[in-house]
Amino acid sequence: MNLNIQEIFSRAMGLMQAGRVEEAELLLKELIQIDSNHHDAHHLLGIISAGREKFDQAQIYFKEALRICPENPVYNSNYANSLQDSWKIEESFSYYRKAIQLNPDFVDAYFNLGNAYRKTQRFNEALESYAKALQINPSYIKALI
Repeated sequence: MNLNIQEIFSRAMGLMQAGRVEEAELLLKELIQIDSNHHDAHHLLGIISAGREKFDQAQIYFKEALRICPENPVYNSNYANSLQDSWKIEESFSYYRKAIQLNPDFVDAYFNLGNAYRKTQRFNEALESYAKALQINPSYIKALI
């Protein structure tokens, strides 16, 4: 197969969307061998790892995506999610805040920041984060539960 980098990435995305995660993972790993600075490939490998609850591995991929593209709010938020999922909650706060700083309307980041506050028994801050998520999107059902 003689595909360029964008074609490999597009094919991997298609495989992910079709539920063929293992095949997508192989292509993404091949892609980062060709272009180690392909931040989207690192990010997707992080998502795959997090989906398998391999949070330490996910953090490696997310951190690499952030090294290459530190101003991406989704990368910051997903890295924070993987930290929270592995109970490195205090460390997650700064990444949620950065995601929100980069995209002040990032509802999921506010919601997940609220979850991190809740897990650390900082209930007033959790409520503020949930309220902000609802202010941005009043139909954001996760924040109502």
